[in-house]
Amino acid sequence: MKYLLIILIPFFAISCKSLECCKNSKKVNKLVLEYIEAPVSPKTTRNIKFTIDEQNIGVLVTSFGETITDTTIKIEKKDYLDILETYDSIGFSSVPNVKNTGCMGGYTCLLKTMNKSEKIIFDGLIHFCGGHTFGNMTGDVMVLKNKIISKISDFEKMLKKTNN
Repeated sequence: MKYLLIILIPFFAISCKSLECCKNSKKVNKLVLEYIEAPVSPKTTRNIKFTIDEQNIGVLVTSFGETITDTTIKIEKKDYLDILETYDSIGFSSVPNVKNTGCMGGYTCLLKTMNKSEKIIFDGLIHFCGGHTFGNMTGDVMVLKNKIISKISDFEKMLKKTNN
């Protein structure tokens, strides 16, 4: 019996670790992250909207109202779960809204998660400008953005930034 416990303990540890993944996002079926830059130049300003579900990452890139890229990329379930695990590890939370006090520039991120019936589970906005943070959520959106981008090959080409 003692030897059986020694053998089974690692399996329990592994199964518990796998249950930790996505503890907050168990109900999440879709995640939408929008990254909105300050409008500087049509050559370089890019706003990006990622729409992620179990099978796809939708990528919409716009600049000054013009669509630059609108595509859908197939992903494996392990990539989807990796994104959800990152979402969970960040611990996004709602906070009382902090209004922008006139700061111009910076960037804004909008984050929404939905369940299978498209009911919104989480809806937050965060704006970074002049070393200050505004909005109604906390959490490192750039970590989530970078995790999503890591699942998209040739992402930089989708931005189609020009140097002239």
